[in-house]
Amino acid sequence: MSIARRTLYDYVSQVGMMAVSVAAGILIARALRAEGKGVYQGVLLAVTLGTNLTNFAVRAANQYHVGKDPSRAGAAHTLTLLFATASSCIAFLAAWALWSALLHRLQGGGDPSQASRLAWNPSQIRQLWWAVPVLPLSLYYFGWGGIMVGLGRIRQYAVYNFAFQLANAVAIGVVLLARGGVGGLLGAWTGLWVAGAVVMAAMLRDHPPRLAIDRPLLAATVSFGARAFAGNFASNIMMFFNKIAIGGYGGAAAFSVYTTADGYANKFALHHEALERGAFQSVASTERDDAVRLTCRLTRISLLLGLGVWVFGGAASSILLWLNGPQFVAGIAPMWAMMGAPLALGGSRMMAMYYTGQLGRPQIPTALAWAGATLNVALVWPLAARWGLMGAAVATSVSFMLHFLLYVALFRREMKRLGLPLSDLLLVRRADWALFLDYARRAMQKALILFQPGGE
Repeated sequence: MSIARRTLYDYVSQVGMMAVSVAAGILIARALRAEGKGVYQGVLLAVTLGTNLTNFAVRAANQYHVGKDPSRAGAAHTLTLLFATASSCIAFLAAWALWSALLHRLQGGGDPSQASRLAWNPSQIRQLWWAVPVLPLSLYYFGWGGIMVGLGRIRQYAVYNFAFQLANAVAIGVVLLARGGVGGLLGAWTGLWVAGAVVMAAMLRDHPPRLAIDRPLLAATVSFGARAFAGNFASNIMMFFNKIAIGGYGGAAAFSVYTTADGYANKFALHHEALERGAFQSVASTERDDAVRLTCRLTRISLLLGLGVWVFGGAASSILLWLNGPQFVAGIAPMWAMMGAPLALGGSRMMAMYYTGQLGRPQIPTALAWAGATLNVALVWPLAARWGLMGAAVATSVSFMLHFLLYVALFRREMKRLGLPLSDLLLVRRADWALFLDYARRAMQKALILFQPGGE
């Protein structure tokens, strides 16, 4: 299957899930206002961070090992359950320690006169514990997805993802109609995750978990995860620190407005994720010189698509923020300011793919990720404190653009080796426009048959 076709399948399925997710988010905002939606989004962020920081790259490891040897799917299933359980315990202990330290600070360490104030009230903070029962299920989903992709069950995987989002939207509608509040939403969401875990296990019933642990596979998975963990940790700082800073400074309402604006900016930039997954195999398997040229073209295409998203996605996001309610209009200007981040991230990911896939040197993207994370924290922390949502948005865009320029400076060495000018990486060409229009035409043709039995 070609890069274009793989990318289009991935992108179209993501767009379907995005549409359902956006509609559900608007319903929550209109019913619960920014404060209620902020608590709900806080739980989702806690699960996302817990999953990203404790998954130990099990998805990528499962995808790699099962893809090479499908007979190991059962053993990978066992390790997925093992990692999900162990990582959840570690995350719970870390959360409990953080919670205890926070309570100690709020209580002034025994001296009431030294007690700190927090932007979130105690009832809102207690709601965040809904993340605890969902985290192991989310970690299981993470590893399960790697097994499904490794087995080549892309269609089933996409259908499950879309069905889960659709069921979640229906559950949200029912709870809001019944006036169930934030607690009702989180309870229904937790129940849906439990049901989803049962469905996921059933979809792998031909590869059930085994009682015995495949020790060589365990060692290979741990080795794989150890190399990837540092880079993933830094990437998560870049992606989520701005939200954490706004939540800490402004409380649940400001957190909700900013997170919704940030979410829309990133939802309309799904093209670089789809392009990366669609092109990875080609970049990894071709000759090094050809991989350099292909990476240049992929970077140009990503930037081209990103510029289109900057205009169309920004306008669409402005309308969606307005539909969320009057409180969310304050997020429109910061949303435009942060649109530079997904644009720069797309180009960075194309070049990172060359170093990991072609050269087999993930330590290079890891080092650059830590450089970007350092820039991000150094800019977001003071600017968010001084200028709130707009300060965090500008700081985020600037840090991602500087991160992109670090990639350009490093990749320039590979281009010089082949005598390629910098314009090959950054300036869009007429052929790129032709390829972009071809992508759009194929997307229109394929979108309606994506989930049909027998469709390609």
